[in-house]
Amino acid sequence: MDAAADMASTPEGASYNGPIISARALIDAGATTTCISTRLAQKLKIQPIGKVPIQGVSRASYHNSYLFMVAFPFPLPPGSAAPVSLPAPKQNEVQAKIHILQIVIHGVEFDPGNAGFDVLLGMDVIRTGTLVVQGDGNFSFSF
Repeated sequence: MDAAADMASTPEGASYNGPIISARALIDAGATTTCISTRLAQKLKIQPIGKVPIQGVSRASYHNSYLFMVAFPFPLPPGSAAPVSLPAPKQNEVQAKIHILQIVIHGVEFDPGNAGFDVLLGMDVIRTGTLVVQGDGNFSFSF
């Protein structure tokens, strides 16, 4: 989930004209729920809607929960026609189509420390598409 654009197309053809905040995600097929870091929640300026218990190794602890949406960038091949509403990419930029999931995620806050990602992508999102993991560690995700 590491891209940005000024406009994104939804499956129904509607458009979203607001800012898109880019974040790195770790795919976790063992997680039921998608989680976002405290710093990403602050960057998005979203407010918690409550607290939910998360079971740890020794005990449960309560974490803030949020409602948000998730989008995925899919790079367009070089030379392909970009949507008319988007400016031509600058040198060394990649034009991407953004797929916005049409569901509201009820996610939980977590602290990734210095792990280099701000989203733990759980099965609530993964099950909306097709995830293929290859033996060499490469993967693809499609809708």
